[in-house]
Order: sequence, then structure tokens, then C-alpha cells
Amino acid sequence: MDPNPPPTRRALSRIFALAAFAAVVLLAAATVRSAPEGTFARLRDANPLLLAAGFTAYAIALLFRGLRLTLLLPAESAIGTLRAWSLSAASLLLVQVLPFRGGEVATWAAIRAELGAGWLRSGAVFFAAKLVDTAVLVLAGLAGFAAALAGGRSLGPGLARDGAAAATAFAVTAVAAVAGAAILLLAPRLAGGSAARIAARLPEGSRRGRFARELSGALGIARERPRRYLAAVGAAATFSALQIAAASLMLLGLGIAVSPGGVAVALFSSALVSSTVPSPVGNFGPTESGFAAGLALAGVPLHVGLVAAGILHLLSTLSAGVAAIPFFVRHGTAALRR
Repeated sequence: MDPNPPPTRRALSRIFALAAFAAVVLLAAATVRSAPEGTFARLRDANPLLLAAGFTAYAIALLFRGLRLTLLLPAESAIGTLRAWSLSAASLLLVQVLPFRGGEVATWAAIRAELGAGWLRSGAVFFAAKLVDTAVLVLAGLAGFAAALAGGRSLGPGLARDGAAAATAFAVTAVAAVAGAAILLLAPRLAGGSAARIAARLPEGSRRGRFARELSGALGIARERPRRYLAAVGAAATFSALQIAAASLMLLGLGIAVSPGGVAVALFSSALVSSTVPSPVGNFGPTESGFAAGLALAGVPLHVGLVAAGILHLLSTLSAGVAAIPFFVRHGTAALRR
């Protein structure tokens, strides 16, 4: 992970991202423009109490995301849960508003500022947290898809009538979820051991050797304190469950009823698209497109899903921004003092 890539690479990545983002925006605009009459009328009938409940549930979910970070930190880098809460909220906010995936580098820098550690230690912590978050997100998406298949509500008319195809797809998805759970439990332990062996072979003062040792230390929780690591995975899973609950409440506030499994699939689809299609406006655009595509599997029309996804994205960004205030105040004040 190079925080300062060559100018040529940065320029090419931005050109690609602009082209991809323009395509997504044009597709979304064309879809909204051709939307049937009354698509946006549901906004007038939105339930503010349910929207507020979803907003609050998302802020609480970020608390468990912060707990996940504290459980993954080595003892010498430990911070309080409330500090980790604001740091996790700040990292999500940065990812959602900084262009061209710049939020990833900014999150790395935010972890460094909060821990008071070097770039290598902060990068190792960032990698460990990212590994757990990605694994849990994939598992949540697979579990949601399996639940949707079991219910037969999110398959579309053709597959919903084909019981054999639905049963086969459910079995394959369930096996994939079990395999994913096993990988989640074993991957950090194996990666940490591999990093330790690689570090032992590299020169003592080399940057690669230092990074391998830092990575081994960051993943050491999985090897040396497995119960603490399982608690971190549980905290990440709780965040995912609360995120699904928050999105479900917001959708209900907009008059859209979707099963938790369908919401999990939509969130996974949203994360997949936003992580592969960079945007010059944070992850706005790809996130909505992916979420609307996931909702379409649950039978929500694409034009309705796009509007709902945009509202949910704005509310979740605002919720993360409120929870991130302590982090920005703390480090903004420190910067002014310097």
C-alpha cells in the first residue's frame, strides 16, 4: 500500500474512475428520467420516526465497529472504545466523501494519528481490520442470499416457481457460507504465521521486513489470543446485523418492505460495486447503483431502489459524521496547537 503512488498512475486511475463514474451517473439518470409517474411521491409519505430510528441504529452499529478495532489492537496500541467508535465513524465518513478511493488512504492516516504509531504499524492494523470486515460482509451477503432463496421471495418469478433450482442454489450458498466462516477463522492465523516466517528471512532493517513484522504483530491476536479475536469477529458481525436493521428501518420509513436477507444482499451488492468502481464524489453513485441492483432481486423496481438508496446513503453518511465529531475535534485541536 503506497500512500504516494506515481503521478502517471494517479492520473490514469482518475481518468478511469471518471469514465466509470460518468457511466454509472448516466445510467442512473436515464433510469430516473424514465421512471413512471409517482416514483418520488413516496417521499412525501415518508415516516420520519422510522427514518430517525434507522439513523440511530446505524450510529449504534458504529459503536460495535469501534469495539472490533479495540479487540484487534495489540496491547501497546490499545485505545478506549469511545475513541475507537469515533475513529471508525470517521473512517467510514472519509471513504464516503473523499474522491477516487482516497478514503482508504485517509483511513490509514486516521488510524496512524489516533494510535500515534508509524505508517507500518498503522497499515498492519488497517489490513487486519479490513480483512475481518470484508470477510464478515461476504458472509452476511451469502447468508442473506441463502435466506432469500429459502424464503423464495427474492428470486424473481421464474426461479421462485422452480423449487428444484431454488433448493440447489440454497444448498450451494449455504456451503459457501460455511466455507467462508472457516476461512474467516483460519485466514488471519495463517497469514500472521506466514508474515512471521517471511519477516525472519528478510533483512532486519529493511522496510519489507519491518512491515512483515508489524503485520505479524497485528494479526497475532488470532494466534495468541483466539478468544479475543473471536470477540472481534462477533463485534464485526453485530455491526453488520445492526447495519441491516438500520437499513431495513429506513426502507420501511420510505414505505418499502424488504426481508433482512434481501437487505443483506443489497448491502453486499452495494459494497461490491462501490469497491470496484471509484467515484470522484466519495462512493456516491456506485453505492446507490449496487444497492438498487440488490433491491431489484427482492422485487423492488430499479427506479424506486435508486431513490431509496440515495436517501439511505445520505442518512448513513450524516450518522457517521455525527459519531465522528469527537475524532475531528480532537485531532483538529491538536493540529491547531502544533
